[in-house]
Amino acid sequence: MFGLLVWTIYVALTGTRLNAELHRQPLRVDIFDTKPFWPVGRQSLIIALVFVGGMVLGMLSSFVEDSILDWRNWVLYSILALVAVLIFFLNMRPTHRVLAAEKKKALGAVQDRILLACNALMARFDAEESAGTLGAEINALVAYEKRIQGTSTWPYDTAMLRTLFFSVIFPAVAALARIIGEFLVG
Repeated sequence: MFGLLVWTIYVALTGTRLNAELHRQPLRVDIFDTKPFWPVGRQSLIIALVFVGGMVLGMLSSFVEDSILDWRNWVLYSILALVAVLIFFLNMRPTHRVLAAEKKKALGAVQDRILLACNALMARFDAEESAGTLGAEINALVAYEKRIQGTSTWPYDTAMLRTLFFSVIFPAVAALARIIGEFLVG
């Protein structure tokens, strides 16, 4: 079973390198629509779930009554659970970098326009001229800036995170339920 887990880690690392190479190609990225990148998040989730599944199978095949209470097993499976979470996020890191770079570029452009509009507004005030529509333009740019700041740069949704969380927590909860059940029955 541990061989399968090592193979899953290898596939995850290879997939991460492939994703990084694909993201080096010229891409048209819309920071407001990250749904085209969600398959990367689903792939990361599937790999992490395979890892968790292997971990659960390993737990089921290796746990005997005394080993459930052994702290070393809990440390080992805690580390494996952490590796599953790391696999999930490491596989998405190249996609995150692309989305974060696009977000930074869009934020820089809108902040430059806000600065220019604010300077023009102040120049009109200093010249005691009418502000015209500059105030409305600045408000629109600030609203646009807030919308950009609110975009996600990770290609997953909350359902994916919830699935990962419960799948990583499930083995520990099942083992604790078994201990409590044996304590109450025994």
